[in-house]
Amino acid sequence: MIAQVALDLALRKELDYQIPVELEGVVQVGTRVKIPIGRREVSGMVTALRATSEYPDLKSIVKVIGT
Repeated sequence: MIAQVALDLALRKELDYQIPVELEGVVQVGTRVKIPIGRREVSGMVTALRATSEYPDLKSIVKVIGT
């Protein structure tokens, strides 16, 4: 399962992230998550869930930080 995430940064687009098996069912639209960007982790909000992504080799959500 893929989560589309809007970042708490000045980016004007959403990015796709793989939902780890242990977080499936926990991650929903509106869930706040920590995701890797380069060498750091930033927070964002899940805006959509998808079965697939057009991008290969997606990074995974690190953890859920709230709903």
